[in-house]
Amino acid sequence: MPATKTKDRPRYSPLDRGRALLSGVLAFVAATYCGLSVVDTIFGLSYFNPDKAAFASFSGLVLAALLWSLIDQRQRLGVAAGEARRLELARSELLETIMQLNLANTALKESEQRYRGLVDAQGDLILRRAPDGRLSFVNETVCRTFGRSEYSLLGTRFEPEIDPDHGPGLFGTFDGTRARPHRVRYDQRVLTVEGWRWISWEDYAIRDGSGNLRELQSVGRDITERKEAEETLKLHRSRAETAAQAKARFLAMMSHEIRTPLNGILGMAGLLLETPLSGEQRAYADAVRRSGEALLTLINDILDFSKIEAGRMEIHAVPFSPRQILEEVAELLSPRAFEKGIEIASHAAPNVPSMVIGDAARLRQILLNLAGNAVKFTDSGAVALSASWGEEALCIDVADTGCGIPPAVQEAIFEEFRQADGSDARRYGGTGLGLTISKRLIEAMKGGIALRSEVGRGSVFTVRLPICEVSVPAPLPGREPLMGRAVLLIRKASLAGDIVARMIEDAGASIRCAENIAEARALVRAREMAPPDAVVWDLPREGGLDAPDIRALMQEPDLRQTRFVVMLAAEQRRALNDFADSGFSTYLIKPIRQASLVRFLLGEPGETGEPVAAPAAPGAGDPAEESLESLAILLAEDNEVNALLATTLLKRLGHRVETARNGLEAIAALQQRAFDLVLMDVHMPEMDGLTATEAVRATEGANARGRMPIIALTASALSEDRQRCTAAGMDDVLTKPLDVASLKAMLARWSPAARAGTGAAA
Repeated sequence: MPATKTKDRPRYSPLDRGRALLSGVLAFVAATYCGLSVVDTIFGLSYFNPDKAAFASFSGLVLAALLWSLIDQRQRLGVAAGEARRLELARSELLETIMQLNLANTALKESEQRYRGLVDAQGDLILRRAPDGRLSFVNETVCRTFGRSEYSLLGTRFEPEIDPDHGPGLFGTFDGTRARPHRVRYDQRVLTVEGWRWISWEDYAIRDGSGNLRELQSVGRDITERKEAEETLKLHRSRAETAAQAKARFLAMMSHEIRTPLNGILGMAGLLLETPLSGEQRAYADAVRRSGEALLTLINDILDFSKIEAGRMEIHAVPFSPRQILEEVAELLSPRAFEKGIEIASHAAPNVPSMVIGDAARLRQILLNLAGNAVKFTDSGAVALSASWGEEALCIDVADTGCGIPPAVQEAIFEEFRQADGSDARRYGGTGLGLTISKRLIEAMKGGIALRSEVGRGSVFTVRLPICEVSVPAPLPGREPLMGRAVLLIRKASLAGDIVARMIEDAGASIRCAENIAEARALVRAREMAPPDAVVWDLPREGGLDAPDIRALMQEPDLRQTRFVVMLAAEQRRALNDFADSGFSTYLIKPIRQASLVRFLLGEPGETGEPVAAPAAPGAGDPAEESLESLAILLAEDNEVNALLATTLLKRLGHRVETARNGLEAIAALQQRAFDLVLMDVHMPEMDGLTATEAVRATEGANARGRMPIIALTASALSEDRQRCTAAGMDDVLTKPLDVASLKAMLARWSPAARAGTGAAA
């Protein structure tokens, strides 16, 4: 209803009304009196004249009315002034409010424009839909992308044209239920004004407090360039994988083709060195053998590096003995070390578990690389391998007294094809792959490698591998089997000599060390130690046997019941007769195994080391090279040199050999007579070894002799080739180049006696 208009009336307080009434009365009285006085003066009337009184009263009333009107107007003016002041104040407040509202409205418009500009400038497509699918908001990017105006899009059920072969049609799929996810992300290939483009959408449901769908917001981003880059990357990856496969096939082929003649070179050089030769001829033959071994090492490094680069290096977890690995590595490198005139030794701390779980083959390869480098870069002193255990990890130190590595290149030496000395005038050769391969293998085993080095004083490589033990640490019989025994060790202060001392101390014996025979005699005579139960002498390479001094030491009264043992290098065995004449009854070949040393010092029957005697001359009659069982062996080999080498080695081991030049001849020979086992080359003309093996296995069911052991002979060292051999039905694989130890072990494993024992045990 419209407001009722009323006349504004002055509002008076009770005080104002009382004041006005009193003023009126007083005015009336005063006016009356004045009027009467005037009349009396003018007309000479008395106060009690009625006419005069009436006239005076009338005059008083007129004056009172005038005064009342004057007072009332004055009051009205005061009230009006107050109202005017209040209206002015209200007007000022209203103007300020209007100004604030205008400022807020301006800020709101600026914020909206800024937000709109931000939404349009970021390049993403942003739109909103009502639950019925009608658009309620689109930004400028949507309009520009699809060539539509905002006016033509709002209120419509717009959907872009979608490529059905690329991207699902999920545009606007939310409904009013809570069953739908809060957000949905998907990619679509849609048609735009620029053609087909990839848009990555994210749909977001906007719901009210009750969970009902209010709007659906979709934000899209053009990812066409990213998709094209991904497709390009896929193409390049496919090409790289194809190239890697071709590289692997090439390396496998080259490995086979190089190893095949290399097998003949190394094998024949080894056979040649066992024949009577002049000094010059022996030097030439030995140079051929060493060059072949260097080439074989190079091939193995390249193959390992290629497998690591291709991500095909496999890590296997098997139980193994860390102590045995260290001792084997030291023994394998001892000929090279002793040839340079340096010592090599290994030691495992008492707390190292006897068995752990890990990849023994890879650990052996790592240690061979590290210790091999240590031997190569050490010209005097020693190389030491030491193992310790802590926090479920095996730690191995490979220390040397070599030239050391400058700090500036300590990190770079782990890079491929990098060496500490990369100049053309470097003293030491090599590919620079050994440390790279070792580091990659260690990282694949979840471990780490560290280096400490000082130029001119040597280096220490520390390998830490997190592996699990499988048994209680008990590497030696009992905890301290030599407790209560005293040992006098005569050795020069060196890494190798310190390791021998630690071996004896770990076993519980009290030990005193002397630098030479004279110092040892002084210790014994001064009685600074209890009479030793054993004297261990590390024979120096440069001094040789000093028989008078040794006899004098043995004649000391406190040493007449003492056991004497000499530690010597393999090439010093030729002087064993001199040791026997000097009074030594036992010797140990360096590097020393801790178990052998402890058993000797315990003096167990049959475990007193090796008796001192002259070594037998090598040759065909060497008992060490004769097999306990003579086998009938079929050798299938197309290469004449390799066939001659294998035949010679087998005959020297006491076996009977028949040869075949391909798979067809091998099958024919097996049909004509019985063999104990077959050595089958994989690559042969007319019929290869794999096909021949499959043919043999196919006809074996009707053969009363049972399964024939077939050993693959291959120059390929890749795991895939081993798997192919196994899949074809071969029982084992023997990798070329052949060496006598591996050949003997393989024949012993598959001999009829060994198979019969295995069957009986089974």
